[in-house]
Amino acid sequence: MQIVGLYKVMQHRLYGLRGQAYVAEYKRLYKELKEAIKKDFFEIVEKTGNFNPKNLGELCNKYQIPVKVMDEWLPDITMEEKNRQDKFYPTGTWERCTEKGIKARDIGVVWK
Repeated sequence: MQIVGLYKVMQHRLYGLRGQAYVAEYKRLYKELKEAIKKDFFEIVEKTGNFNPKNLGELCNKYQIPVKVMDEWLPDITMEEKNRQDKFYPTGTWERCTEKGIKARDIGVVWK
């Protein structure tokens, strides 16, 4: 890990993977991290009342997962909680952020 400015620079867990190796690792990481990510997501929502792009960046850094991938996972992970349907992560959130000009660096995610 390297520190550049205010950012810790590290590599995400899917870096350098392509094709079947990428798909296999993507699925493995999803299964491995799903419950921990869900727990963290709902803790953030309970503590702050919402989930914002900076929170997305925090989860990406904590689990070393690219923003786009975390954005793909969160709708499925959060919709599993039937009693918390009012606090789910909407599909396409990161896409809407990028349309507003927000970049991964803006939410604290910087990969080497």
